[in-house]
Amino acid sequence: MLFSPNFKSSKTVARTSLFFLLFFFALQNALHAQGNLMIFPPRVVFKGNTHSEVLGVTNIGADSAVYVLSFLQYRMKEDGSLEEISAPEPGQQFADAYVRFFPRQVMLGPKETQSVRMQVRKPANLPAGEYRSHLYFRAVPRSTEQGIIRGATADSSVSFELIPIFGMTIPVIIRHGELEASVSIGEVYIAHDSTGSPTSINVHCTRKGEASVYVNVIATYYPPTGKPAVVASLNGVAIYTPNPARLFSLALTQQEKPSLQSGRLFVEIIDASDTNKQVLDKKEIFLKSGS
Repeated sequence: MLFSPNFKSSKTVARTSLFFLLFFFALQNALHAQGNLMIFPPRVVFKGNTHSEVLGVTNIGADSAVYVLSFLQYRMKEDGSLEEISAPEPGQQFADAYVRFFPRQVMLGPKETQSVRMQVRKPANLPAGEYRSHLYFRAVPRSTEQGIIRGATADSSVSFELIPIFGMTIPVIIRHGELEASVSIGEVYIAHDSTGSPTSINVHCTRKGEASVYVNVIATYYPPTGKPAVVASLNGVAIYTPNPARLFSLALTQQEKPSLQSGRLFVEIIDASDTNKQVLDKKEIFLKSGS
């Protein structure tokens, strides 16, 4: 948390400056944002000699907000959706026992940013491998928005209103030891709706090794004549351990759909965690009219 012990105005200036700094990052990088909450970085990975990390948590809404922080555990399904679990699956290890964070509750005014500090403590005998948990930011409803007793009705019954509670998570990963991972492209096919119009490009990828991978999936269309164009993409998507595979569905926009009748489709998997954007795998598909 940024603060000045003597001057309230300094605190306000510091938090405002941090808000605009994070907004700049939003223009340049992938931020994790949902509802009125924005978090940077969108994931935390402890590896090598990295033992601490600082999250920037920003309220981009017009009202004050309070969030309570805790850890949750998830497994990833092959379609990329997450399911909460209480015990690790075979080959999966949780990270929450080795990570501390502070504060455990953040109170944010409109357009205000606060820091959450994280520290990893690994025991000397920790086995090599990847450990993953998810830091959960649960919004605390204002007292007037919690389940409300509306009052007695004409028949003396009581009415309740249930207010959904907003929350979001980011992955927190510890990589201990010399870990390797690779990803490759398997089947690629175009999905169609009931009228035969293409709706998405589906890419099945396989992961090998001891670590999760974060990738960008990019599909470029090369028409028989004319210039190539990126027709679909997904950025910063994961295949978590212990999953051996994931199916990515890249949605096509309306203006791009008619163009996929002939020519070539070029699919690339790019390392999203590498500043050099290393190409991990690529595949070319020749399109035929009516296919």
